[in-house]
Amino acid sequence: MALSGLAALANGMSQLEVGELGVASFSQTMRLLRPFNALFTVESGANIAGNLKFDEKHTRTALCIENVIAALEHASGGLHSSLQLAFIISDRRIERDS
Repeated sequence: MALSGLAALANGMSQLEVGELGVASFSQTMRLLRPFNALFTVESGANIAGNLKFDEKHTRTALCIENVIAALEHASGGLHSSLQLAFIISDRRIERDS
């Protein structure tokens, strides 16, 4: 379901030509699987899907959210005038942490 959601989001953004799409994997850390400025292709989509395992036992949610915010700030070059939106697609393994 998570991969289907990601594919629908990526295809929709591509068809509408709205913004850039970055993809990250979350567990104990965040791994950026696709940077914001990279072109989204069938090959990159397959590469992303191959790197999403959904087998982690724990997710450090708060740390991952902090990393998302930092990635968005880096992508905008520190300019706060651009609009940014983050979607988090989960396999339901979200834990409460500080």
